[in-house]
Amino acid sequence: IDIQGYRLPPGFELVGFGDAATFRNTDRAHITGLEYQLMWQPKPSTQIVLNQAFVNISSADIGARFSRSAPAHSLSLLAIQRFPRDYTGSLGFYRVGAMEWLGDGDAVDGYDRLDLRLAKKFHGARHEAELALTLQGLLGSYPEAADEQFFTRRGFVTFSLGF
Repeated sequence: IDIQGYRLPPGFELVGFGDAATFRNTDRAHITGLEYQLMWQPKPSTQIVLNQAFVNISSADIGARFSRSAPAHSLSLLAIQRFPRDYTGSLGFYRVGAMEWLGDGDAVDGYDRLDLRLAKKFHGARHEAELALTLQGLLGSYPEAADEQFFTRRGFVTFSLGF
């Protein structure tokens, strides 16, 4: 991507910084795509959500590298189950295609990711609360923006209080 700086006319200045400049992305691209979402509720306590997206990028200015600057496809499948006594569980599967980051990033392979969340709601007279355990990346690590930057398995507990 070619980002060029342009000086603004005399008299424009940022307070304390002197002359001002503006930056413009001088490249052009044509992006087309399709995205859809299907939701299915086989019973009142179960919900399944499927999302899928397809992206096509073309550019005469920068060519093939720009056309790979976003995944050509992505998919997510989320299953949510409500259990008795205000427990909820969800399982999310994500598939993202390969892409090449522009700028300081690298070409990264596509990846699959699996996340799990278990939560318990508490109802009080004036407040509601939720305690949740979330586990992410259960299928293993994968590179994000650069070969040396990995999303690794992680788990955390959250507590939220509504009032």
